[in-house]
Amino acid sequence: MIVERTGAYDPTVVVTGAIGPYADFCGGTAGRGASGTGYVTGLKLAVGITSTRTLDEGTSRIVSGDRCRVAGSYIGQTNLLIATSYSGLDGVVWGLDLAVAPRIGKGALQPLFLQPEPGGSDIPVLPIEPLLEATRALVGTRDCRFGPPAARRFPPYPGVHLVAAYKSGAGFGPGWVWSVLALAILEDRNVGSNLFNEDGGIYGDAGTGEAAMEAFLQRTLRFVASSIVECGRNHGVRYGRIYMGAKALFIPSGYYGCAIACGPYLTLAQRAVPRSWSAADLCRVHTAEWEKALNLPPLGPTDPVFLPPGETVPGGIRLVTLGCSKSG
Repeated sequence: MIVERTGAYDPTVVVTGAIGPYADFCGGTAGRGASGTGYVTGLKLAVGITSTRTLDEGTSRIVSGDRCRVAGSYIGQTNLLIATSYSGLDGVVWGLDLAVAPRIGKGALQPLFLQPEPGGSDIPVLPIEPLLEATRALVGTRDCRFGPPAARRFPPYPGVHLVAAYKSGAGFGPGWVWSVLALAILEDRNVGSNLFNEDGGIYGDAGTGEAAMEAFLQRTLRFVASSIVECGRNHGVRYGRIYMGAKALFIPSGYYGCAIACGPYLTLAQRAVPRSWSAADLCRVHTAEWEKALNLPPLGPTDPVFLPPGETVPGGIRLVTLGCSKSG
């Protein structure tokens, strides 16, 4: 079958082709087919930590990275396939194009800063938190996934091959693991792709405090915004706004940490479309209206860092965030 694109970019058309094969789970774009060529992009920033008492470096990275996937928006038990980072003409962004996050729909976000662009207007760099919240609303949390059926959302299908924009930072303590996630939205959605930019690493030592870590992240956000402008120049496109945020977790001695910035490309669970709606109707509502139409109970509070019952971290959890909350 030949698929030809006609007319302007239209999210109502894209989402109609982004319904996956599973009733109660989101699918991955590298697995079984959707209703068309569309996909839905989510966003996730997370940090994880594990004791190294019974682990070596490789297994410490596995466990701490797995805890990142469990914390907050649940994308656990999936096979992540890392992709370079664009959401294009066949893509829609959950919380932006579908089930719009209220603060985005109302234009209520205040910029973190303005990014200069040569020959153009300054680009507002906005907090990414509403998009992180929207993805949590779609896929749910670990408590939703393994809780009573009435409380469940639409996580990725267990074991699915999940393509994602992805980058991580990881290492032994003492020090801070950190990650930055940005999504740049084209001024003209008809001419190309929105751009993900991710960064991550480990910074500082036992003497590095929260203020120093925050200053480092502030500088890094500006570097990331500058790189987005440069990438736009590479392709002859301009971005009208950038959503961005960062998380950093202090890792004490004897522990290993991981921080991920992730943009999974999903197909929607069939039951994520309310029974009386068309898929296109998702483009016309806010997140709360979608939740109400499905009679979804409110999401409970989530810890910013997932730890199994009974496990603690010496000195407690020390977390620094920019552009996002400390919730999972």
